[in-house]
Amino acid sequence: MKAKNRPSDGLTIGYFNTSLHADWSCRPWHGMQEKARQLGVGLVFFNCDQLRKPHLASTPSNILCDLAGPDCIDALIVWKSSLGIFMEEPDFLTFLEGISVPKVIIEGEIPGCPSVRMQNRQGMFQLTDHLIQRHGFTRLGFLGLSSNHQGFQLRWEGFVEAHRKAGLEIDPAFVRRSLDLETENRDGKLQESITKDWLGFLVESGVQALVCVNDQMAAECLEGLRQLGKQSPGDMVVVGFDGFDFGASTRPALTTVNPDWEGMGSMALTMAVARAKGESCPDLAQIAARLLVRRSCGCMPAGLEFFRTCSGPVSPGGLTKALGDRARLLEMPAPDTEALAEAWLSPNDPRGDRFLAMLESRLLATEGQPSA
Repeated sequence: MKAKNRPSDGLTIGYFNTSLHADWSCRPWHGMQEKARQLGVGLVFFNCDQLRKPHLASTPSNILCDLAGPDCIDALIVWKSSLGIFMEEPDFLTFLEGISVPKVIIEGEIPGCPSVRMQNRQGMFQLTDHLIQRHGFTRLGFLGLSSNHQGFQLRWEGFVEAHRKAGLEIDPAFVRRSLDLETENRDGKLQESITKDWLGFLVESGVQALVCVNDQMAAECLEGLRQLGKQSPGDMVVVGFDGFDFGASTRPALTTVNPDWEGMGSMALTMAVARAKGESCPDLAQIAARLLVRRSCGCMPAGLEFFRTCSGPVSPGGLTKALGDRARLLEMPAPDTEALAEAWLSPNDPRGDRFLAMLESRLLATEGQPSA
């Protein structure tokens, strides 16, 4: 690629990642695009494959990486945990050294390169602490332990930290890896047998909540429970991490952590432009994560907190009583209230979703009225 093909009126920033189709990849890209428009710089995406991916004999798409250089870009953003998950650290460093432009790393660390990271540890601590302190759970499982993915490792550390704060032990039998090649199919999804067998073991062992390292695994576990004839949150709570859009429509809706994907992309682009201009930027920028409380942990969504029971998942009796206490405010007949409370705990019963819509409607209709 010749330098004459570059924009003549500004900088051009390159971006290495393996996808733009999933939430985790397209949302940061949208953040980069918006920031690039604001700063008046060009943005080029290099659609790579995971380096040394064992399922592929060769990775022809990575020929695109050879085009990234000072003739066509002024700085490069690299999503390390995606691109280099199958690569040893020294080899990944050698790969990047061959691209002689300033770099910014997302979700990883490279000596001499500033990085942008989500609050993996803090977000997972917040989520696990919610389950322990808000719901009183003492037996929790963890799915997604990985030594190759730094972000997942930090999420595990947040899980451990919340247990340490509460003085709780972690049973190793309730912890499972997910990124080993033996437990992963070509699409990176859990094998069905692992999902079912291990979930059955957890339920039989009295595990109260399963904390998954990402939303995709959590959604698969919700489906696995259904195939076992079990329900969440009634038989076991399942929560995730990522705040992906599909989590709002799973049954039940998934309690998760939103790491602010767009904010990560925007910050990475800002730092890359600063590096391209020779300006200083922080060595590390951490983007704040936010807990999204939904039905899968047993809580009511935000705005309906006064319907929550004192501890643990919402129960039919506790919810019926809470609604009864608010009967004058909501004008809901007691028999209907009891039936809807029962439906709330059945994620396969559409009455549960209608119940939520009705409660939200009544809450808005009675806004400003005195509490019962």
